[in-house]
Formats: sequence, structure tokens, C-alpha cells
Amino acid sequence: MKILFVVPNVLFVLDFLFYFWYILFIMFVRIKTSPNSPKKAVQIVENIRTGDKVKQRIVRHVGTALTDSELEHLKNLAEFIKANIEDSQRPTLFPAEEMAEMSIETRKKKEEGDREISVNLKALREEKRIVLGIHEVYGEIYKELGFSRVIPVRKASARSTLYQVVMARVGNPESKMATANHFEENFGVRHLP
Repeated sequence: MKILFVVPNVLFVLDFLFYFWYILFIMFVRIKTSPNSPKKAVQIVENIRTGDKVKQRIVRHVGTALTDSELEHLKNLAEFIKANIEDSQRPTLFPAEEMAEMSIETRKKKEEGDREISVNLKALREEKRIVLGIHEVYGEIYKELGFSRVIPVRKASARSTLYQVVMARVGNPESKMATANHFEENFGVRHLP
């Protein structure tokens, strides 16, 4: 199995920090039963880590079901409520309703017995990294303005250097000396031809 990691260059650190914050406050839908009653309570619960311990806090009690159809309806309702709560706390890439529908679909597949894909995380190796951003947007503008035709084709190294320097200056507007130092520190380029 090959897995391709796409790492956005600007927000990587923020996403990394958000991931650890998100681990501390995970919400999920819980079905609570009691041994002497046919009733099943549907709750939205949040894990809160305090030191080495993880405690569960009920965020919202959605309802109590007596039948399986009521239970299914309450679970679906709970997914929508949970998605709206999470979206109000921290906006997501997808709208809350779409996130809820994806959660419901995933739960149904799991209940139907679809085989889970198991991945050995220790066996994962980075095969290729794709950085999306400046080169895709400003690279097209660079070509449209005709900068790619300024230096003759036979001087491919100089053309490539000009392109990289322009992209570096757009992405990180510093002096020529700071740009040269950036190339040396990060890419091992000692001097620009």
C-alpha cells in the first residue's frame, strides 16, 4: 500500500498543534444502557484529558429511545448536533451538515460489517512530498507575464534560478542577501549563478 503525504507548507505547524489540541477534546456519540431497562440514552460526550487521566463529560443529552428505529433517529440527530457544536467551536473544511452525513455514512458502513482497513503506522514511509501553493498560483502568473521567456532556452540553469528566486521572493519577501542565505541554509545552494 502506498500512501502519499501532502503537506501544506504554510499551515503545517498550526495544523500539527491543532491536532494535539483536538486529541484532548474529542466529542463522540454514546449510547448508554442500563441493565434493568429497555431504554437507551443517546448522549454527546467529550473526552477531557487532565494530566494522565481522561474524563468523559456529557456535552448534551439528545434523548431516550425505546425502539431500534427511535435509536437510529436519535443517533442521526446526535451526529448533526455534534457537528454543529464542533463547527461553532472551530470551523471545519466542510459544512457541519456534510460532516454529520459523512459520520452517519461511516457508522452505517461499520454496522453493516464493512471490513476496516488496518494500517501499520510504523511501516509507513514517506514516498513523495507535494507542496501546493506559491508555485502553482504565482508560477502561472510568472509564465503569463512572460518572465519564462526572458532568458534563452539554452540557459536552462539560469532560467530555473530566476524562477526559483522570484518564487522565493514572492513567498518570503526579504532582501537579495537574505534570499541567498535562505537558499544556502535550506537547500544547500552556496551561490546563485
